[in-house]
Amino acid sequence: MKKSTSIMVVIGLAVIFLASTAFAYQGRKITETFDKKSRIKISTVSGDCIVKKGTTDKIEVEVENSYTPQDNFEAELYESGKTLHLAELIHGNTRGGAIWTITAPDGIKIEFSTASGRLVIRGLQGEFEASTASGEIEIIDCGGEFHFSTASGDISARNCTGAFDLSTASGEIMASSVTLDEPGSFSTASGTAEVHPAKTPEFNLSVSSASGSAIVDYDGNPVKGTFEFTAKKRNGEIDAPFAFDHEEEFRRYGDRYVRKTFTKETDGPLIEISTASGEAILK
Repeated sequence: MKKSTSIMVVIGLAVIFLASTAFAYQGRKITETFDKKSRIKISTVSGDCIVKKGTTDKIEVEVENSYTPQDNFEAELYESGKTLHLAELIHGNTRGGAIWTITAPDGIKIEFSTASGRLVIRGLQGEFEASTASGEIEIIDCGGEFHFSTASGDISARNCTGAFDLSTASGEIMASSVTLDEPGSFSTASGTAEVHPAKTPEFNLSVSSASGSAIVDYDGNPVKGTFEFTAKKRNGEIDAPFAFDHEEEFRRYGDRYVRKTFTKETDGPLIEISTASGEAILK
């Protein structure tokens, strides 16, 4: 009986050991294929990530790395229910980097986090969340919900449609040919936030920068809605190609601000363009 119990304990420990290491991969190039999931969670240290649309319902993951020493890098890939988990594990001091290439179908929620890695998403429809310290985020030809935040990284959106909530502390935001499906927000603290709508917005739009420029460029599209500009009276500037209907001054955090508004068709959205010591511009 004791011998049988000992054997079972050994087997149990072996199963636990195998389960804990079965999904840690090493090597310069790793390729795996998974069935479609409802969510992909990606976490890297400094590795870049490229997510693109595939031609099947499968999810393909390819990892190429140049880290040295090689043994200090592991790629963790495992499934948990309807979620695919992908993580970059770094042990000790390393040099180099990695590129994660993920090919996935539409309709998946992508959650990405990194310290200094870069995220690029191309041609996908879905829900996207990302946060970085100094990494950049770029989305091209995508649709869905976009919730992105960075500390010092830039955010770029091109030819995308959906719900936008983009923010950065000291980075730049450039959104070109974007279409809002619901109210959108683009904000930065010390960088420039610039938005070029693909067509006249039908939903409220907020573009703001504390010490940089906040710019909305209609690129020749009809101007419609109520436009509200805010800037510090002494340090900020407001620039618009139309006469203002109303101007007022107010105090905020001990500083005096100016707010200017005009309306083109009362049934349009509210477009807010605001800055503290930078420029609030409508083109």
